[in-house]
Amino acid sequence: RRFASIVAMWAILPVPAFGALLPPAFMDCVVALGVAQPVIQIGAPTRTQWVTIGTGFFYGFLVKDDPQPEKRQYEIYLVTARHVVEEYRATKAGDLHVRVNAKDVKSPGEDFSVPDSPSPNEGTWFFHPDKNVDIAAVRINFNFLKERGFQIEFFPNDHAAAPRQKMREAGTSAGDAIFIL
Repeated sequence: RRFASIVAMWAILPVPAFGALLPPAFMDCVVALGVAQPVIQIGAPTRTQWVTIGTGFFYGFLVKDDPQPEKRQYEIYLVTARHVVEEYRATKAGDLHVRVNAKDVKSPGEDFSVPDSPSPNEGTWFFHPDKNVDIAAVRINFNFLKERGFQIEFFPNDHAAAPRQKMREAGTSAGDAIFIL
């Protein structure tokens, strides 16, 4: 059920006629996936350089509802394309890293690893059973990342879908521009 809601997730947000910016929190939901690779130059010390191999986003599945939004509880997943994870596994050894925005925009991004061989209490990548569905997800300890000071947010599933009634309430009509995730 959770995987189906991840696959079916789409957000429809009305965009003003003169253009719009994404809501600021959206940028903190999106991440880069990659690795730090050594760069070797003759006569210079070896340094590392971040190499992005894909992108993803944090998605929250509501597990405990509450009328007060700050009391709602979610399971948080990192979602990306299946081929990104499978191609990385086929060519690299070690953990895939996730780069998130730094709190200070002048600072480089910060990253954490998603273990490819996690211990029993850690999440592991899972894929849709249909190999034609190019989606992969892993459960993330979001509170741990927040406590470490990462600048992160997630797309909550209870706010993502926009049935016709919700679109009418938001004032969305034919011809409006929308964002679809």
